[in-house]
Amino acid sequence: MGSQHLTPRIAFSYLGSEAYTHYTHGRYEAAFALIQQAEDIAQDQGLDELMRSVSLQRGLCERRAGRLDAAEATIDRLQRLGRPTSGHENAILTFLQGVVAFDRGRTEEGLRDLVDAFHGFDASGQFNATVLAGLVGANAAIACGQYDTAERLLDHVDASTTGSVADNYGGVLDLNRAWLAHRRGDRLAADRLLGRALRRSRDGRARPRYRWYPAALAEMLPVALERGIEPQTARKLAQDLRVAPASAIGVEDWPWPIKVYTLGRFDLVIDGTPIVFERKAPKKALALLQAIVAFGSRDVSEDRLIDALWPDEEGDAAHRVFNTTLYRLRKLMRDNAAIVQSAGRLTLDPRRCWVDAYVFERALEGAGNAMQGNMALRPGLDLYRGAFLAHEDGAPWIVPPRERLRGKFVQAVRLTASAFEDRGHYDDAIEWYLRGLEADNLVELFYQGLMRCYGRLERNAEVADVYRRLKQALSISLGAHPSSASEKLYHQSLTAASRLLANP
Repeated sequence: MGSQHLTPRIAFSYLGSEAYTHYTHGRYEAAFALIQQAEDIAQDQGLDELMRSVSLQRGLCERRAGRLDAAEATIDRLQRLGRPTSGHENAILTFLQGVVAFDRGRTEEGLRDLVDAFHGFDASGQFNATVLAGLVGANAAIACGQYDTAERLLDHVDASTTGSVADNYGGVLDLNRAWLAHRRGDRLAADRLLGRALRRSRDGRARPRYRWYPAALAEMLPVALERGIEPQTARKLAQDLRVAPASAIGVEDWPWPIKVYTLGRFDLVIDGTPIVFERKAPKKALALLQAIVAFGSRDVSEDRLIDALWPDEEGDAAHRVFNTTLYRLRKLMRDNAAIVQSAGRLTLDPRRCWVDAYVFERALEGAGNAMQGNMALRPGLDLYRGAFLAHEDGAPWIVPPRERLRGKFVQAVRLTASAFEDRGHYDDAIEWYLRGLEADNLVELFYQGLMRCYGRLERNAEVADVYRRLKQALSISLGAHPSSASEKLYHQSLTAASRLLANP
């Protein structure tokens, strides 16, 4: 770049090509730096026609990096310049408008622009751009349920991609066809196409193209893991492209960059490895993470965190110590973007951070009528391995979420086990009550349910054993005795079982 024989146009072209390479591999900061240099050249040299093309490149990079506000500002600047005279650049601008509108939730508008861009590229004879717009348009159509539109676009792309030049598109074409088949309920076709898409993703030349389809990957990669379809490749693709599953429920075993465990234990796991401190643990940084989770993990007020963790600090001093601790926590998590800071609030980015307490609550809320015995509750209940931050005592802000989560767990287990019990499925009910006691052995309702079920099954010895366990647990942990209701149930169960034995 330092050569005196390098003309501005050649330098501009070089910078644009390098920026595109970084962009395709997800290195957005490096791409932005090169784009800025190219823009500076175009502005200094008065190359207005080049400024438009590099602005289009900037907008696409901003959108892919998730900077939608910046992308919309770039679109506004381009629109003020007037529509491009080049059909190709006009189609790029339409394409950019489409993907940004779709990301903003304006799905109909976005899909319309993407289809228009596809036709524009096709009319101008731009092979790569036509295929890309067709695939992205089909992807958007699948996402909003317009399956016939998606199929027409995919068929057009399929007919166009022949020969070795189109090999790199085969994998993402298979991916989108697999997603369409999955949405239509055609499991055999979906599994076959998904397997082929994952095998093709191993090709380093094809792999960057998968970045265009996060929604398809978010829905189909969990399917691949669940059904054992190229699981190692699926896991690696999710990890490399930083894909978060469409639902975090039931996918604890996902290559999350960061996992936070708070139920029954506290662990911070980075890229699959629990953090272990050789020296003194950074207690305040970890307490900040715990407090963010305790207050819901999403849109947590900085002032609320400061009041909880630094009640004796005031004003600017409190905010300084908060900012210092936040910096240390981000360093500990090895990902500055894992904690989103906006308008005085903090959020653990759900694309980067999996939090057991948050997923547990969402799972129980989303189960709906699962409380009537539907096993859809199990993935959420399996996350409850004990009290929230069980080994962290003394902080008053821990108690409300601990009791709330414990209450939800007890209620879910009780209602689900009771539904089985009411239908006479005592073995199933026993399984749920035992599962409840594994996580919390002080819930007297679970012991009572076990005594009822064992009594109905004439298993006298188990009734006595459950009562003995209840007495021991309450005595050791609380210095208390079983309630009168448990005493009465115990004697009733034994009496009923004895009558059955005496009068077979």
